[in-house]
Amino acid sequence: MKKLLTICFILIHTWSLASNNDQAPWYIVQISDPQLGFIEKNKSIEQETILLKKAIQKINSLQPEILVITGDFVNSSHNIEQIKKFKELCHLISHEILLYKVPGNHDIGNSCNKENVDFYNAQYGEDHFSILHKGVQLIGINSCLIKNDAPQQKHQLQWLHKELKQKCKIEQRIIFGHHPFFLSNISEKESYSNMPIKIRTIYNALFLKYHVSHYFAGHLHNNATAENNGIKYITCLLYTSPSPRDRTRSR
Repeated sequence: MKKLLTICFILIHTWSLASNNDQAPWYIVQISDPQLGFIEKNKSIEQETILLKKAIQKINSLQPEILVITGDFVNSSHNIEQIKKFKELCHLISHEILLYKVPGNHDIGNSCNKENVDFYNAQYGEDHFSILHKGVQLIGINSCLIKNDAPQQKHQLQWLHKELKQKCKIEQRIIFGHHPFFLSNISEKESYSNMPIKIRTIYNALFLKYHVSHYFAGHLHNNATAENNGIKYITCLLYTSPSPRDRTRSR
């Protein structure tokens, strides 16, 4: 890969890629945690709606080829008003931009059981994706299955192995999920904001085996960047109400 840039505009990670010197750079944008209903604890979605509209205007002006939303579309997983508004706002995204999504814990609910995953699928579509775009493999996973040690995570891990081992020509591999595997160090203490140490070790080894370059996440409501064996782990700030620890809206 000749070119990889990572910039954050408000809630947006955008980076350009070119698989060879002859190919013009193309752009991907990641946003995370729109979380309609978060600010006023489900009493209103007005403020998040305004902010997401502004973000979509910015995204449309950037004209990326792909947009990935890494979860927590709404604050209350079964709130039909929030879900309906999120879908409505997604229709404002330019039809020339390919849209992909993976769920967050607020989209699945507190229990990552089959009923909640089925409800998500009925509302939003598949909870994972894998595409090959201009030589770059982009994979989205349902990190809620991993964080909650749900039975379905074994099936997803098998699927991830299968996707990563594809033998077609791939210039770069990038993975998206809602939960960060870790925030600063792979050996850091387990918390609400990261994955269990055993789990992160398994996935990091898998990413290393198949030369994954980046893992992008949200969930933290703050910015974080880490690296392990050349793999960059980047966590995106919640734009609706940034944590007092980090008021930065661009980097």
